Formats: sequence, C-alpha cells, structure tokens
Amino acid sequence: MKFFHNTYFVFSLILFFACKQTETTLPPPNIVWITAEDISPMLGCYGDTYAQTPNIDQLANEGVRFLHAFSNAPVCSPARATLVTGVYASTLGSQHLRSQIKKPDFIEGFPKYLREAGYYCTNNDKEDYNFIDSTIWNESSKKAHWKNRPEGKPFFSVFNLGITHQSQIFGDEATFLNRIGNIERQNPADAPVPPYFFDTPEIRKYVARYYDNIKVMDQQVGDILKELDEAGLSENTIVFFFSDHGTGMPRSKRTAYDSGLQVPLIIKAPPQYEGLLDIQPGSIDDNLVGFVDFAPTMLSLLDIDIPTYMQGEVFLGKNKVQKEFAFGFSDRVDEAFETARSVRTKDYVYVRNYLPQYPLIQDNFYTDQSEIMQVLRKGKEELDLSPAQQAMWIPRRYIEELYDVQQDPFQVNNLAANPEDLAASQKKVLESLRTAHKDWMLKTHDSGLMPESAMHQYAGDSSIVQALQNPDIFPVETIWQVSEANRLADLDQLNEFLRHENEVVRYWAANAFAYHADKIIDTQQLIKLLQDNIPYVRIAAAEALCLTGDCTHMEVVMDILENETPILQLMAARALELNFDKIPTLHQRIKKVNEVLTKQVEGRWYGYDLYANWALNEALK
Repeated sequence: MKFFHNTYFVFSLILFFACKQTETTLPPPNIVWITAEDISPMLGCYGDTYAQTPNIDQLANEGVRFLHAFSNAPVCSPARATLVTGVYASTLGSQHLRSQIKKPDFIEGFPKYLREAGYYCTNNDKEDYNFIDSTIWNESSKKAHWKNRPEGKPFFSVFNLGITHQSQIFGDEATFLNRIGNIERQNPADAPVPPYFFDTPEIRKYVARYYDNIKVMDQQVGDILKELDEAGLSENTIVFFFSDHGTGMPRSKRTAYDSGLQVPLIIKAPPQYEGLLDIQPGSIDDNLVGFVDFAPTMLSLLDIDIPTYMQGEVFLGKNKVQKEFAFGFSDRVDEAFETARSVRTKDYVYVRNYLPQYPLIQDNFYTDQSEIMQVLRKGKEELDLSPAQQAMWIPRRYIEELYDVQQDPFQVNNLAANPEDLAASQKKVLESLRTAHKDWMLKTHDSGLMPESAMHQYAGDSSIVQALQNPDIFPVETIWQVSEANRLADLDQLNEFLRHENEVVRYWAANAFAYHADKIIDTQQLIKLLQDNIPYVRIAAAEALCLTGDCTHMEVVMDILENETPILQLMAARALELNFDKIPTLHQRIKKVNEVLTKQVEGRWYGYDLYANWALNEALK
C-alpha cells in the first residue's frame, strides 16, 4: 500500500482543496472527535424534551444530525476496537469486555495512517481496545491535546467525556452532588421512564441523575468548542460528536437492542469543508451508520487509500455508500456470557441469541452494585408488572427476536415469538434478516461463536483473525446449522451434532440441549460428553444435564474450577453460580476456591480470575 511522505501529502491536500475552490487555498482540515460515554440520543436536538443540551443542540443546528447511527457493540472496549480499526471486534476476537488479544500486524489503528499523512493525532484519554498498540497516537493520555502539536501541523484530536458513564449515577446523594458540581438539577417528576421500567419516584430519581450528568457533559462539550474558537481554529476544524454506545441503564448496556447500540452522531463542518463532506448545516441524514464505518470514512475524507481489510463503508463525502444493514454483537461482559447478534434496518431490528437458555437480565457483580438495579430487582418481586416490564425479566430468551421499530421503538413486543401469526410481509422481513445475519456471520468469521478459551488457544503466537480462517478449526457454516437445529427444535439433528468431530460444534450442540432440556428423553450422549477431552464441552454438557434435573455431574465443572486456567475457571465459575441452589454438596469447595481467588485478585479491576471471583461472590451471597 502506497502512502505519501508527510510534506508531500500536506502539499497535495492543499492543492486538492485549491482545485475545489476558486482563488482560495484551504489548509487540510483539522478534525476533533468529542465522545461521550454511555448515552443514547438523549439530547434536545433528537427531540428529547427533558434533556438540557444547548451546546450540542447548537452544534446540530450548524451541522448534520444522523438518525440511524449505531455502535456495533453495547459496551465500550469492543465498540472502541471496532471504531479504531474499521474491523468488527467480532472478527478481531476483541468482542469480549476487558480481554486482551494480539492484533495482527496488517491491521492498524486508523490514526496511524493519518500520522503517516502528516497529521498530529491525540487521544484524551481512554483507549480500551482490548489490545495494546503504541503506534496509533502521537499522544494518548490525560494531557494529550492538539495544542501540543508542532507548529503548522493539521491535527486529529479525540476528547472522551466520562461523566455520563453508567457508574456516575451510583452512590448516595452527597456523593452524586459532589460529582456533578453546582448545576441546576433536573426535576425527577418530569423524567422520562422507558416502558420496561416500572414508574416510581426511586426510578425517576436515577433517570433524572442520568440527565443531570448529560447536562454536565453538554457544558464540557461547550468548553471544548469554545477552546477551538478562542484559538482561531473553528473555521478549519471538522467536529464529530457521538457516544461510545447506548445508555448505561439496565436493559441497555450489554443488550443488542437500540437502547444498547443506538448513538447520537452530529458532524459540523466549517462552510469551506461542507462540500468535502457533502453536508448542509441543520440537515438530517437517515443513512445507516455503524462504528465500523468511521475509519474508512476518515481516510476517504482525507484522500488516503482505504486498506482492503477494513469492513466498513464510507458515509460522508464523494465516496459515501447507502447501507442496508447495521450489524451489532453482544458478548461476554465481565462474568456474564451473552453471544447475541443484531441486524438493524431503518424499520426493523432482528436479534439472534446463541445462548438463549440464559435470562435477558443476568446477574452481574458490577451492575448489581448500582442502586437502580437493586430497586428494579426488588420491584420485580413486589410489583404487578406490565407485559413490557415482564419482558425485561424473561427467564430465558427467544432464539430469534424481531421488532418493528416504527411501532415499537423500545423493542418490547417480539414479533418472532409467534412466527405463525406474522403477516406475509413480516415473515418476509424475518427471513430476509435471518439470511442477512447468516451471511454477515460467515463473511466476517464471527469469532464470538468460538468459545473464548479455544479462540486464544488456537491463536497461539499468531492472531485470532488468522487462526480462525481455518475451517477445520472453526467451521462457521456448521455452527450456523447447529443454531438452526436449535431454532427448529430438531433434537435428532442436535444429537448428531453432539457426536461431531469438531469440539466447537459439540459445545454449541450441548448448549442447544440446555435450551431444550425439558424435551430431552435420552441423555446418554450428553453424559458421554462429560468425558470429552475439551473442558468447555464438559461444562456445557454438565449444565445441560443440570437443567434436565440431574445436577450430580456438576462435579465435573467443579474439577475444572479447581484445576484449569483462569479463562476456563471463569466458564466453570459462571456455570456453578447459575446452578448454585441445586448443588449444595459443592458449596464448601466453591467457598474454598473463592477464598483463594479473593486474595489472588486483590487490587485488580480486570482479568478472568477476577470475573470468576465476582461470579462466585454473587453465588455465595
């Protein structure tokens, strides 16, 4: 791939812009990204009348507001890995929250290409990509700033605002007031409550807190814009504003619905660059945009060659593409295993659950510390819930979900729950989106369908991307067939898959039997898998058997907890936690292992052994 020398490239950009303008020579544009954490389009400019966001609203008045912008993941690190590479985290193998992978050498963080083209690139300050690469940024720290650039250099600068992170509504009132400072508070009585929450003063209090934080964030955005203006840079700086994924509220973060994936996206270009971006001030763009599209779009705008490995499309300027689908994925978050996939069109959301035996709202040590989750869990037991509120607490998921977002914007009425009742047009949509998901999964080699321990084992000293290209190791098409047999409740086919030569296929077949545990008559093949040479297959078989009512085999899982690597310990710990009440004979052994883990992980905030510790803490409490 050919790249220009820095001086030559900047000169070429100047010539390029000069050709676009008569009698005016423009410098290459500076670009600033302002990213907020954990917010959906909860802004005045998106029609939210409760939000108080004058600075962002003004930015939208002067720029373009995107109606259908989506993070590809509903938690930060896989979202950011996708954003910075232009490759789905589910291809990279970086889709699990707080894991560490080896990024293949041929895949770069896109700011590196900007640096090679003469830009000064700064990140203030969150990376969180699930991989480490010191070559992406000129500066990446709390002190990183465009002000530090050499004189005359164009810059690309990112500012990450953390005040809206889910954790920022935690704590008592005094703690919260100290956090937000001296602002006029939002009135909880007016706070909007989504239909899947019950409406009580306590819930409104925490929703109002979230909007208080958004108000503070809006002021921080105003400060950044003012700094650009006072430096005389506003007239040649393109500004992006967006969030890293949807809101951090329960039933949002971690989920593959709009509440977890849809983000605000506003882009303002000074007048002389509006033609470059092909935007108009105060306009609306309804194209589908995903985080995977940001990297190729940035390169396209600056006339830099787009590497062939990038999986996104350009959404601004002369090369922009109208997309039909936006794809999303939700995988392990801390100790909670998800494996859900989504396909979004402008009118529908399709969700495919590969672990449908698990509830939508899983126990999670970190999230369960929040006061709002504690209030919701208490209300679930004490209140008479509406159908929308009951949908939040389903004990196990549907394999397929389909939502009409025009009629059901909060996605609480699953049309695929009763496919025989669908209108012909909706059946066609369901089949189309099922196919779109399958095609995407196969094309991108969705590594979320490989158990995490196996993914790292097969990668070895290579990368996950390269290792999983081998169909003998990762037979993606066959895994899809297992999922289809699960959807169709074809137990005979699933029983054949339990005998498959590939361990990943056996693993998914055992998980499918966990979903159909009440239908299993003959468990002999599952029992044979308890002797499988692959630990994660043994765990899945033991879990399935326990769901049939036979939990005596959870001893196999206990042995893995006591003797295997941290990543397998985590899988075992989660299985033991979810079935804890059924295995009283193992409680003392679990407690003993957890005492060791507690000492081992003291002072750390990530790691497989830490998440195993969290799972066992949840069980033992």
